[in-house]
Amino acid sequence: MVQNPQWPVIDEAISFPSGPNTPPGLATDLWCSVIGRTEGATTSDRGRLYELDQVQTGESTVMLRNTDGAFDPDNASSPFWPQVIPYRAHRRRAQYPPTVNLLLPSQATSGLAPDTPGGSPLALGATLPPSVYTNAGGFATTVADTGSYNDYQLAFPASPGVHGREIFLGAWSATPGQAHTGQVRARFTAGVAIQMQLSIQWIGVDGHTQVGFTSGAAVTLTGADQTLTVTSTAPANTAGGVLILWNTTSPASTSTVRASQFQIELGSTPSAYAQPSIWFPLITDFVLEWPQTWLDNGNYGVSSLRCVDAFGYLSQRNLKSPAYMELLALGPSFFYPLDEATDTVVFADLTANRPNAGVLLSAAANPAQVTAGSSLQSTASRAASGFLPQGIGGPVVTFSNDPAGLSAATINMAASAQAPVGPPTGAAWTRLFAFRMPAAPSTNDFALWFASDQPGLNAIGITTGFASGVLAVTVAKNGSVVLSNFITATSMADGGWHLVGISMSSDGKSLTTWLDSGPTNTYTTASDMRPVLTGGADLLGGEVLLGSGTAYNGFIGDLALAAELPYAITNAQWTAIYSAFRYGGSGRGVASSGTRYQDILRWAQWVGPQSEDTWTTGETNAYGPAVDLLAAAADQGTDVVTAGQNVVTTENGNHFVAKDGTVTFKARRARYNLTVPAATFGENTAGGEIPYTTASFGYDVTRLGNDASINQTSTGVPTRVIDQPSITTYGDVQLQRDVNTLDGNELFDAATFLVDRYRNPAQRLQTISIDLAANPAAWPTLLALELGSLAQVMRRPPNAPALSFLGFVEKITWNMTDQVGAVCSLEISSATGLQYEVAGSTRMTLKNAVTAAATSMTCNPLADAATNPIQANISGSDGYATWVIDWGTANAEYVQINAVTPNSPGYTSAVFGIGLCTDVVTLATGTGFRHAHAIGATLQDIGGAANIYTLAQLTPLLTPANQLDAHATLGVSTILGY
Repeated sequence: MVQNPQWPVIDEAISFPSGPNTPPGLATDLWCSVIGRTEGATTSDRGRLYELDQVQTGESTVMLRNTDGAFDPDNASSPFWPQVIPYRAHRRRAQYPPTVNLLLPSQATSGLAPDTPGGSPLALGATLPPSVYTNAGGFATTVADTGSYNDYQLAFPASPGVHGREIFLGAWSATPGQAHTGQVRARFTAGVAIQMQLSIQWIGVDGHTQVGFTSGAAVTLTGADQTLTVTSTAPANTAGGVLILWNTTSPASTSTVRASQFQIELGSTPSAYAQPSIWFPLITDFVLEWPQTWLDNGNYGVSSLRCVDAFGYLSQRNLKSPAYMELLALGPSFFYPLDEATDTVVFADLTANRPNAGVLLSAAANPAQVTAGSSLQSTASRAASGFLPQGIGGPVVTFSNDPAGLSAATINMAASAQAPVGPPTGAAWTRLFAFRMPAAPSTNDFALWFASDQPGLNAIGITTGFASGVLAVTVAKNGSVVLSNFITATSMADGGWHLVGISMSSDGKSLTTWLDSGPTNTYTTASDMRPVLTGGADLLGGEVLLGSGTAYNGFIGDLALAAELPYAITNAQWTAIYSAFRYGGSGRGVASSGTRYQDILRWAQWVGPQSEDTWTTGETNAYGPAVDLLAAAADQGTDVVTAGQNVVTTENGNHFVAKDGTVTFKARRARYNLTVPAATFGENTAGGEIPYTTASFGYDVTRLGNDASINQTSTGVPTRVIDQPSITTYGDVQLQRDVNTLDGNELFDAATFLVDRYRNPAQRLQTISIDLAANPAAWPTLLALELGSLAQVMRRPPNAPALSFLGFVEKITWNMTDQVGAVCSLEISSATGLQYEVAGSTRMTLKNAVTAAATSMTCNPLADAATNPIQANISGSDGYATWVIDWGTANAEYVQINAVTPNSPGYTSAVFGIGLCTDVVTLATGTGFRHAHAIGATLQDIGGAANIYTLAQLTPLLTPANQLDAHATLGVSTILGY
């Protein structure tokens, strides 16, 4: 196939097996090309109007020829039926410069070539590139080669069996009905010769059924490079393909095979290997609609797809209270929130796995002893563990049973024949409950939870003496008590809320109790202690024996969150639930905005790609409880996108779905760090500027703000800052914002920042359009742009001085046609008022060489040595290795400076003590330098990266790749927190 070197390869594809809830794996790497069916224009639109607006759902459109009814949801004979349904994954991307190779660069080169502009090669070792898999018994790794490429290495044991080692590559777009040719270069480097074969497997719309399989000629590998090929035509019902290299013989001795230069292309004749260029995503989203239009008297059909990105899906996902969402994310067998309204006598399972629970009365009890719809309250002190939980909003159920214990009203979770009694008898499980006991205890015992069979010979429950308030777990089996032990020795009768749980091991021989912050005890027995309950009751709030009406131990207090998990809970899972219950999210009350954004996506059970600002994790580090998300089970709740926007508003950052489909959260500091434009637009093409056809600027009062009122979300108390001169000139223009921070200083900072930034009008770029047909050289720059990129626009009027506009890309729109036309339009907000102060990273050079294991060093003076002593710049109290020496060399290592010898202004050298050092590549750690370093070696601060320990953690943060300076240069606002 002949490619136009000035035009990218455009890929339009649908993944019929995958949608928003499909876990990452082979199904999400199966793509069916529909580029051959496209007709007319395709469009995509992502972003927001200006920085004060909310990001809108990204959308794309494409018209597909549909004369065969392939995209008709009601056509059972469609090759894609029954997966022609909403929310099928869709992507549009462009490969530039064009090549015949459909693979990702990293796949074809074994990780050597990056998949993104400025990216780094993958680390050698056990790292495989994206969408490269091995079979369950196989092992593949990337290794360096002597040539200009890396290799995949497959180590075969003796007698491995056919298919004993496989490596297979997905994610390329397969075209039904067309021939595809694959190739790979392979050889063996150790052991005995082995026969290998290259194959193409075609997979159907369910994501796993094979609909075709073709193998090329088997080749006995030698020590020299050999090329294996395969050609196969994709069946009409192909949803995607996989290129597979596998062994066809099983030698008795071990063998090691190396392979690289994979290629898959359209056509039946293999071309010379071409390293694939970067595939730039334009938009990655989901098909929302499959409309059918029939023209020409019904003889010509088209389907004009409308697609939305992940925000379109997440805007339909509503969140309940944080504790509810945390529990639901763990996959409970049942979950009764017990938050029904007043006068309710039935209680719903939020998972819908069980029928409603009902009120059960003993002979002398009355319904008033169980009251739904009570307000959430706590009389415990704020410092106590039982303080009012912030992860539920109520209402809750109140039990006011007889203190004498002779009558009880309870809630029966086995009120229907379809509901089992008690926990499972042949599997692991966890039961958990939230409760509150009054501070003034009764003289009687109570049962928080009690499950028993009809005669009461088998039972399990959580009980306590009300007088002591101490919880205990009791298990009876065949009429004998097999376990009766305290959960805690501390009284729970403190007027506050607590979370209690019991988990049972899969063999029934180990039971662990949990209370509030973690596990309290683990009890083990020689035999299975799980009671077998047939019939009977599974009760909340007391013990009642069915038939006799006899009641025992009626509970007095409030109850919520009765749930069962089908496994024994882990420490991490319990911590997550308790943190959500008590604090309204992760972090135990000290969370960042990035952490809260992660919480929201986890609560929504989002399994797609996501990215929080990993360097800062959000500048708001005292994020408040999720009071904006509190909602009972019957309430509509807050949708995920709105919940995320609330975090963005607090952070004063941004969130969006990146062009590759990644749900992305950006901290406010992300823009402060940008100082070099990713693109410059103007007519000076010789100077690297990109010509544009239209640039429309605005300068008006629509984005003014001189009266800021910042409301603290948790209290509703406002902080107000005004600018009177601006009000006098432009009128009183108010800005209101809810900021969910517990830091009062940050509230004032937010108000001050907004007024300072918006008290005067600023030039803004309403639209700028670039015609790619007229400027094909602009393809790589425009394809690499992302929302938030810094851009510069030059204006050189004929009779006026040249002007430069610097701003951030807020919106990206693509309009493309099947007649080789493409226009990219951008909306850009001004960068004015964001870069208050730019500080370079601290940098020193060695004055004397150091040897390996040395614990001190002498450096040349800093640039401000004439006016500042060294201790004014470096404290010597770094708790982590936050410096790096000889970056970019084989001797690079992280260095901890643990002592500074004080000096005076005008110093000519500085002496430092050295603590923990870590080799950047091998991670070898010890006190003192890991390597020797020569005179002049550069030591520099890496931006306070207190959580960076490895090259793998640091490398993704460097943009451009490997340029540490570009990352470590910080934009430091003179306004604290903003």
